[in-house]
Amino acid sequence: MAKSIMIQGTMSNVGKSALAAGLCRVLKQDGYKVAPFKSQNMALNSFITKEGLEMGRAQVMQAEAAGIEPEAIMNPILLKPTNDTGSQVIINGKPIGVMAAREYYRHKKEYIPAIMDAYHELEKKYDIIVIEGAGSPAEINLKKDDIVNMGMAKLADAPVLLEIYAPYVERTAITFEYEVPSVDEFASRIHNTLQKYPYLVAEKGGRILGYAYAGPFHDRPAYDWSVETSIYVDTFLKHMGIGRKLHDALEQALQEQGILNMNACIAYPSTEDEYLNKNSVEFHTHMGYRLVGEFYKCGYKFHRWYNMVWMEKLIGEHLTDQNPPKFG
Repeated sequence: MAKSIMIQGTMSNVGKSALAAGLCRVLKQDGYKVAPFKSQNMALNSFITKEGLEMGRAQVMQAEAAGIEPEAIMNPILLKPTNDTGSQVIINGKPIGVMAAREYYRHKKEYIPAIMDAYHELEKKYDIIVIEGAGSPAEINLKKDDIVNMGMAKLADAPVLLEIYAPYVERTAITFEYEVPSVDEFASRIHNTLQKYPYLVAEKGGRILGYAYAGPFHDRPAYDWSVETSIYVDTFLKHMGIGRKLHDALEQALQEQGILNMNACIAYPSTEDEYLNKNSVEFHTHMGYRLVGEFYKCGYKFHRWYNMVWMEKLIGEHLTDQNPPKFG
């Protein structure tokens, strides 16, 4: 699997494209097969590949710096403005129509599979992918449904995170999921989470060690201050403090967001077996959670029935006039 490096900036026109091109050239000179990638580009002028497909000129320049032929999959979404509020939308080199900005944002999530297909195709052929972001990751207009800055960074990690999650599905009852999701499905889950909540990754020396995220406790507005949390650590790296560090970082991010209640839904055995133990409940107890409820024999996996418990940790002050959480 190819490694990736991502260039993000503080605003538009600060030199991200040139820096990405420079990295492509340096990595090529160091003997690596390297390719550029930008999931979404906005440019009035496009380049036509030898296959007759359109792509952004910045990625063409970067491909030339890498000494390779430009391919439309290096820029899977190209937006060519037609007026102040609309653009022609080009997916993997082919126009699919003209959309107003509001319509495009409504459909943007549907294009994640096309982005991931393009990215995976490059992964098969190159050692390193140099990913370029757009504008600034702090720009409000880019943060919602982000597929080009931090959203893309998380999507690029999806295959590795899925490798961490898969053993939990296949060999444990820690998750009640039966089948390992596809990379595209997993990437879509990450994207959906990032619309409102943190999705954190622990990494050391270029190796991803685990991840943690939050999701809605319930979809009604009255529950907006409560979340359900999940933490997964590489099964070969347990009992090394990674889960605690992920939890601490997640708790801090949620506090900054204005969340008040962290909830954990945990599979729980009446008697420990080879698929499930009580370690997760013990971990959450050490992290300050209290047991608030238990459901009996509600989860069926590996021809066995398991219980499920809810644990809760209060992380903020509950007021009569409560400010809403900061989502997104």
